[in-house]
Amino acid sequence: MSKLKLFIANILCSKPVGNFLASIYNNKIPSLKLKGLKFDCSSEQISPHTKAQIFFGIYESAEYRFCNKYIPASANIIELGSSIGLISSFVSQTKAPKNIVAIEANPELIPVINANFALNRVKNYKIINKAIGLDKSENLWFSKGSDNTTGVISDKQSDGAAKVQCTTLSDIVTQEDFGAYVLICDIEGGEVDILKDKNNGLSSCDLIIMEIHRTERADRTYSVDEIADDIIAIGFKVLDRFGNTFVFSK
Repeated sequence: MSKLKLFIANILCSKPVGNFLASIYNNKIPSLKLKGLKFDCSSEQISPHTKAQIFFGIYESAEYRFCNKYIPASANIIELGSSIGLISSFVSQTKAPKNIVAIEANPELIPVINANFALNRVKNYKIINKAIGLDKSENLWFSKGSDNTTGVISDKQSDGAAKVQCTTLSDIVTQEDFGAYVLICDIEGGEVDILKDKNNGLSSCDLIIMEIHRTERADRTYSVDEIADDIIAIGFKVLDRFGNTFVFSK
């Protein structure tokens, strides 16, 4: 993004603009880019900055562009890190998926996802309030950030962090038993745990849209490119990339 575009985006997505939009739309923020969709932003977890980003189509823009371009119609969808439910709502509107399974670790966002699925008439969905780990018995910790975009999952406890119940991608795939699926993933470093899953939850996955994060696990640091290379090593290829958001396919 050029300096001028970044300057304009910072003005458009400022706190005063976000508060103004929340006021005139009564916190049911429409999107100028995602036609026909609007999002309940009444939760304190959603900042004015995010509200303005949603309105101007900047919030999660790489993800929804890739979803629109690459996800086939009538697919089974697993979304890890659903946040406020924007991406799943968009996919439901544009791709008519058979099923959507939305996983979100932050318990405060579960009612937000429910509200937005109802607002946007999402069908055939399940919402699961768990974190992705290596197994069900693993202790993971969720640290709530300043808004819905800054929560962090870690295997180390820190001040104010809450213990969260874990699941694995392979457990979700087994429980849902719907065969081939598309994975949408933005879990702030948890993608490392997907790759370490001994039962290989990616074996029936045809397409991955993933925002990859530099992360630490067991005193090792994993770079974005290292994680991408690990995904390639298990049989995927890179179809597209924008920043740290990748599209992989088999």
